[in-house]
Amino acid sequence: MALTKVIGSGLGAIPAISGANLTNIDNTASVRVYKSGAQTITTNTTTTVTWDSETFDSDGMHDTSTNNSRLTAIVAGKYIVGSTLVYSEVSDHMIAILLTKNGSYIAGHEQNTPVGGSNFHNGISVTTLIDLAADDYVSVRTEHKRGSNLDIIVANPGNSFWMSRVGS
Repeated sequence: MALTKVIGSGLGAIPAISGANLTNIDNTASVRVYKSGAQTITTNTTTTVTWDSETFDSDGMHDTSTNNSRLTAIVAGKYIVGSTLVYSEVSDHMIAILLTKNGSYIAGHEQNTPVGGSNFHNGISVTTLIDLAADDYVSVRTEHKRGSNLDIIVANPGNSFWMSRVGS
């Protein structure tokens, strides 16, 4: 009531504030997703990784059922994007992780695993900074050359895919 009296006592009408009039305000949207179960990757086949669980998703950039392999930019800007995958029983062969933007390669990492006396779990990561327009999407693809199928194991927080807007 006191505010109404002050406004009504000679200050005049207060203009409406529109979001269109606000400048230099960044939307720092961010999302982190992970796998709740293993995903089998066929040997010598580049495969898109799916993500069925979310740690957080501030702006609806991921859907756990529709196109769950994608993180989609809601607002145009510069984004830092990364992923880590943990494979089961890796020994003496190549594994790779690739980031794609709208289906096209943008960044990746490949490594040859050491020859070992026994199998062990092995992780691989990639991170990049990229310009995204609204509705651009990024995905993770992976490949290995084990000679037989191999699982990306349940290793939360090891298996994750994330994106955060860092500026315009």
